[in-house]
Amino acid sequence: MQGVARDMADHQGLAQARAALDRRGSAHTLPPGINLRPLTLAASLTGEMLSPEDTGHGVWLYFHGGGYCTGSAASCRPLCAALAQSTGRAVLAPDYRLAPEAPYPAALDDALASYAWLLLQGYAAADIAVAGDSAGGGLALAMLLAIRADRHGQRLPMPRAAVGICPWLDLACTSNSYQANAASDPLAGADALRLLGKAYAGEHRLQDPLLSPHYAQELAGLCPLLLQVGSAETLLDEVLHFANIAQQSAVPVLCQQWQNMTHVWHSFGELLPEANQALQVIADWLEGYDHQS
Repeated sequence: MQGVARDMADHQGLAQARAALDRRGSAHTLPPGINLRPLTLAASLTGEMLSPEDTGHGVWLYFHGGGYCTGSAASCRPLCAALAQSTGRAVLAPDYRLAPEAPYPAALDDALASYAWLLLQGYAAADIAVAGDSAGGGLALAMLLAIRADRHGQRLPMPRAAVGICPWLDLACTSNSYQANAASDPLAGADALRLLGKAYAGEHRLQDPLLSPHYAQELAGLCPLLLQVGSAETLLDEVLHFANIAQQSAVPVLCQQWQNMTHVWHSFGELLPEANQALQVIADWLEGYDHQS
């Protein structure tokens, strides 16, 4: 994130940072049995679907991280493929618009459009689970708040469940863990994240819950939530705070603090056993809700 923040004032540097992330994700070899299909979701919105050969009826809607300024379906492809493999569900990853060229509410509108597209394809809301990492996790939870508020007058139903993988929920970066865990999680430093947050917010207040779900006063009516956060990451406190608000609002929530893990450790499945373990927890958790249907 630090390098991306430095590139914000340099359009060429930002383009290069985005391209580097895309190349890294595209170079990843898909696991056996996972198929990739590019999609057009709307006139200016594309994405890709990663599907297991023996997929069930359910689907993930997955939002990539990257501080709202970088990232794509290609950059999150390795993590989406691992999620598809571990859960047996197809994963739709949209290429939502990025700041600073397309500030808020562009990403949120694209998220809602992606969800509406899945419904139009015949998926029931009960078949759809929403997830995302980092900024994408924050976007997933902001989308739930927008659905509850009926942002576009579409009366969209709430999805089956939602998973926040180290979600970035406070674009103002006010929690104590930004200082307490600065040394252990240097890639998600407060100064860099504030620059990215301001680029996404544009002229809007950072404390708007649809930008920063951290500031939501109550969460009643949201679907069941699973939040995973590392004990060594800078976003720790805001995730714990959001889980507490969910509990107070009677929203079913499981918040897991993984010891000594840093930001989005799920991406290091080839190096960290905890990465695959965390994905398996997600699979087991969602399966538990499926069995309650």
